[in-house]
Amino acid sequence: MFLYANRDFAAENDARISRPHIVLRGQYPLREIIDEIGCMLRDGYVFAKYSNNEEIAPLESLSFSVLNHYWFVPTQKGTEAWSAYKEQTPEGNDKSL
Repeated sequence: MFLYANRDFAAENDARISRPHIVLRGQYPLREIIDEIGCMLRDGYVFAKYSNNEEIAPLESLSFSVLNHYWFVPTQKGTEAWSAYKEQTPEGNDKSL
């Protein structure tokens, strides 16, 4: 999530097939992304679908101290919000987002 949130997709359009690259902006600190995961969970935009280790990271009661073990998936509400956002942005027609 950190890498995706900080990618500069417009700058990547200049990449050549012979020299593909990912451009990172560093615009969103990791702590802000982790805080936002909590907000998205609380507001019903995402849910934890899978845990790498349910003994230390059970799906029934999420623990932010082992956040790296969870795999999050958007809910219907999250999917609808993302689709609405994409329609409002200039990059909205970019299928890679």
